[in-house]
Amino acid sequence: MKKDAIINDLENNIYCRIQRSPIHGVGVFAIKNIPKGVNPFVTYGDVDVIPVPEKEIMENKKIPDAVKEMVKAFYVIQNGAIYCDARSLNEINITYFLNHSNAPNLDVEDVNEESLFTAKRDIAAGEELTSDYSQYSDSYSLP
Repeated sequence: MKKDAIINDLENNIYCRIQRSPIHGVGVFAIKNIPKGVNPFVTYGDVDVIPVPEKEIMENKKIPDAVKEMVKAFYVIQNGAIYCDARSLNEINITYFLNHSNAPNLDVEDVNEESLFTAKRDIAAGEELTSDYSQYSDSYSLP
């Protein structure tokens, strides 16, 4: 990005931040009002997602258990496959820190194997953003 694009991004596209959550550990919180229908992660897209058979990761003895727990916490698992971001777990995106809710304030839609999040209703600054994990993952653990 060039300087003008950075300024435009900061002015128009940054809606949230990570902070301590009463739901679980840390979460994603609105830092300004997010109108219904808006994607608060508009600049996050075109991510290469690679399906890897679940057992190739979970049964791999060279992968530490702590790393396997991160894989389960951050990646979507569907139909026996783990959908891994083509980048490293060291580069995970803010959306990976969304906490689960049975009454989420974000809708999620699958678009070309990517999860597209939009505000289900108006979300006020200071409010935690949540999603229903069951909408996009067969396997998830709740606190």
